[in-house]
Amino acid sequence: MFLMNAIQINRSEPLSIHNQLMEQLKYHIESGAWEPGDKLPTVREMAQALRINYNTVRMAYQELERQGYLVSEQGRGTFVSTGTRRMPEDKQETLLDLIDEALIKAKSIGITPGEFASAAYTRARIFPLENPDVRLLFSECNLADIDHYARNIEQGTGVVPDTVLVEDLRKMEWSFFKQYDLIATTLFHVAEIQELAGSHHTVLGLMVEPDYLEVLAEIARLPNGARVGLICAEQKGAEAMERVLIGVGATYPKFILAGVDQPDKVKRVFQEADLIYVSRLALRQHRGDWPKDKPFRPYVDDLDDGALRLLRRQIARVHFAKKSRGLEVEHYHSAG
Repeated sequence: MFLMNAIQINRSEPLSIHNQLMEQLKYHIESGAWEPGDKLPTVREMAQALRINYNTVRMAYQELERQGYLVSEQGRGTFVSTGTRRMPEDKQETLLDLIDEALIKAKSIGITPGEFASAAYTRARIFPLENPDVRLLFSECNLADIDHYARNIEQGTGVVPDTVLVEDLRKMEWSFFKQYDLIATTLFHVAEIQELAGSHHTVLGLMVEPDYLEVLAEIARLPNGARVGLICAEQKGAEAMERVLIGVGATYPKFILAGVDQPDKVKRVFQEADLIYVSRLALRQHRGDWPKDKPFRPYVDDLDDGALRLLRRQIARVHFAKKSRGLEVEHYHSAG
């Protein structure tokens, strides 16, 4: 059922009245607040109720009809289309959480809701979400992690990176790197890949952090002095896991480390540890059965939010720089 007070127009906001009306109508339809078949007020009724121009409402209705949100029937009025795509409830909740979090952060630095809405609307129209013309190379030392972090990058930036193992990059000529706009890796490999890529590229080092719910929250429940086993493909990988955990504040457990190539140390981990984590690479490389007397958990980590935010900014910078150069070339040819 349509409720007129569900639409709020603020003339002092940077976002135009036309866009305010359009986006609010779409939101109420996509969220399911207005059901297919619900009748909207006439253009004149809407304009009078909101005290806005008749033509502003008429153009908004026409545009939403072209987009498939509304349907007009001669002599009957304008209705919510039965073919309108509605957002699933779980996605709707996630979207509202994202918006609420962003609004709270914006308010904390002095940005008004109107300024936020205008910037978000404009950014959504120009941000390169669909097939951005940015070539990104991502490198890591093993297949288990390179696949996982590449998915992190795709989900966090919209760009599908080309992936090459560090050992394969060592065989590449310098010219191989010239085809890429951006090169990224985890912090562990920045120095080596920077040397391989040369001074013409700045290699972005991305920080990795343990998953809060799957790892940190579980460790936090342990009593002081508890023993946590960390198993990776090699001892040095387990040591890297330990350094990361200590770096994020897990300083109170005693860590027991092992590589899957060290069966005696693996046996000790299962004998002595209160909680055991096994890395993705170790799970992939291990052959045979694990000791059955104690369960273990996969060690879940991801590229952290700050790293993905840095990468998004760099992708946007490259995209807009390319777009600007394209416009300059187009202008040059048209002028000639």
